[in-house]
Amino acid sequence: MFTLGAGAMTGGNTFWIIWGGVLVLWLVLRYFAKQRMHPVPGMETQTYKKAQLYSVFGTTATFMFALVLATILPIQGFAGRIALAVLFIFAGLQVTKAAVQKVWCCPVCGKPLPVQTGLLGVVVIPVQKCPHCGTRIP
Repeated sequence: MFTLGAGAMTGGNTFWIIWGGVLVLWLVLRYFAKQRMHPVPGMETQTYKKAQLYSVFGTTATFMFALVLATILPIQGFAGRIALAVLFIFAGLQVTKAAVQKVWCCPVCGKPLPVQTGLLGVVVIPVQKCPHCGTRIP
């Protein structure tokens, strides 16, 4: 069985352990982001693609930064780190939602199109026409 020795988290090893954890986390979140980038039939518009891109990468960056922040900050206890990560994820998703709504808006009336904030990120709800003025979304 493999166990970490007393000197495993000292000196130069700390950097490589954290770097390896961040790399694995980035790969997992990149896979998660690619899974969410599925095309919706009939919604191949530039506006939708741009909003979807903002949504996926904003959500991915939020989760990655929250997990890295909870890992490296010197907060005592597991519960404190989890609380900090949850707080940051909530705030980050609100910022991501605001950024997506600036892109995912009607070109005629300027009002934001439907966006939903869920537990796992910001989801762009595909629509063909603006629910406010009825204009077709380019």
